[in-house]
Amino acid sequence: MAVEELNVKSYDEYKAKYPKDSEGHRNLSRFLSFMELVGTLVKYGVINEDLVFDLFPTPWDRIEPVVRGWQKEYGPTWKENYVAMVESKREWLKRKK
Repeated sequence: MAVEELNVKSYDEYKAKYPKDSEGHRNLSRFLSFMELVGTLVKYGVINEDLVFDLFPTPWDRIEPVVRGWQKEYGPTWKENYVAMVESKREWLKRKK
């Protein structure tokens, strides 16, 4: 499953459809880990945010239920830099209009 193919309405639906040992779960985990790294690099100014926002999609509408569910399980700081980057990109997009 590619992130673009993720189509769940809730964290519980995600867990039922993509258990921890599934390819879909591994793919999403890899994507989120990579984006957390990118978000951390943006946070500390190592990578220019304009470059990242132009280059990487943020399919937040598909991912948000899963991320929020994981944050409830693992704590609010789980993937916090990715979440902050998504919020920054929203503001960036408003400025670009």
